[in-house]
Amino acid sequence: MESISNGLPILAWPMHSDQPWNAVLVCDYLKVGAIVKDWDHRKEILLAQEIEEAIKKVMVYDNGEEIKRRAKKLGEKVMQAAADGGSSNIELLPFIALVTRP
Repeated sequence: MESISNGLPILAWPMHSDQPWNAVLVCDYLKVGAIVKDWDHRKEILLAQEIEEAIKKVMVYDNGEEIKRRAKKLGEKVMQAAADGGSSNIELLPFIALVTRP
């Protein structure tokens, strides 16, 4: 969440729990990141070249500009939602009231 909130692209290297699903969401659906090592290959040794290639996907190659642009735009939307009057901010107080109700 922190990377997305700040409009930064993500290099995903899922290792356990919910991380494989998060990597799919970030890289395949939101298109604001690149996979470093796919979940199916999690038990394999990660080579320096694989890390380098993932960084290049975001920082060097043409599609990296699109990833960075989408990450920045999504970050702006997240910050707007969390700001005073934003959709997340508006829903926060009623949620707190609900879960703290005796």
